[in-house]
Amino acid sequence: MRKTAVINEFSIETIRDVLEKLQRFPGFKVNGLNAYQLEEIRSIDSLLFREISENIKCGRWAPFTGMWCDCEEADDCALVRHALYSSDYFKRNFNIESRVFFADKIYTNNFAQILYRNIFDAAFVAGESGKYWLDSADGSRILVCGRDSLDICDANDLDDEEIENNEFTTVEQEIADLLGGMLELDSKSQPAVFSEPDETEKALIEAEKVAVCNGADRQEEIKKAWIAMFLGDDKSARETADNILKNMSYEDGFVKIDSDEVELEALKFTEDKSGEAVMRLIEKSGREKTIFVMADKLNAGFRCEIIPYEIQTFRIDKSGFVTETMINEFI
Repeated sequence: MRKTAVINEFSIETIRDVLEKLQRFPGFKVNGLNAYQLEEIRSIDSLLFREISENIKCGRWAPFTGMWCDCEEADDCALVRHALYSSDYFKRNFNIESRVFFADKIYTNNFAQILYRNIFDAAFVAGESGKYWLDSADGSRILVCGRDSLDICDANDLDDEEIENNEFTTVEQEIADLLGGMLELDSKSQPAVFSEPDETEKALIEAEKVAVCNGADRQEEIKKAWIAMFLGDDKSARETADNILKNMSYEDGFVKIDSDEVELEALKFTEDKSGEAVMRLIEKSGREKTIFVMADKLNAGFRCEIIPYEIQTFRIDKSGFVTETMINEFI
């Protein structure tokens, strides 16, 4: 029988137990641990982290890309950041580019669109049941699989006989196999409702815009501030944003859009240290339109089509040219 073994408890003891099973049984595979949990292990025991890393790199341990850490709430902006930092972490450390987003629940009405725009085909959502297509208001679609839709078992509860007598796979592979077939599933639609960032998030978003306006790459500071906020430390996150804002000048209307129905949600430098910028726009009126965008400080001016309720992302090079659209934000 084909089974999917998942780590359900985050502790050093459970992880050591799984590593011991991986060593004894060449056919065993395991799923589990997000970016934050792996970084916690790295800080506690570098040798243990190295052993996990070796199993990840050879395909026997499939980590959970998606949310940076376990999180009760996440609005649109926070969800984008979780996807950005988690995906970037696994790409840089393990050369993994996952197409499955792991989450505890569906966080926002733009869940499908945000994941699809960040190059995810599907979401494994622990709090959902069954499997179905999830459609966004802009037409984006992802496959949602609840925990009960796969043959999931607890990696630590398996005895030797069960491991020897079953075939083990990863959540990613199981969902890839599903996507490879013709899936006639029910679909659910999400209405076009955009969540507003809280005050700390607004300050961090503004700090990024100011940094781009001044040609100052403050991405590492801002990244640490977002992660601190994910972990409940709003105070230090706000201090980072305020420190950037008070030390740099900023012209209001730095990016001009010739439509009141399209908003600039974010402007930031790319994570690859190229000095190029990423701009994210949102259409909120429900009407398709052609818009003109001007950003003098980036030497950029371009015309584009934007469809109803679309979240659109552009990469702008140092000469002011748009080199990519509809990109994932973590290249």
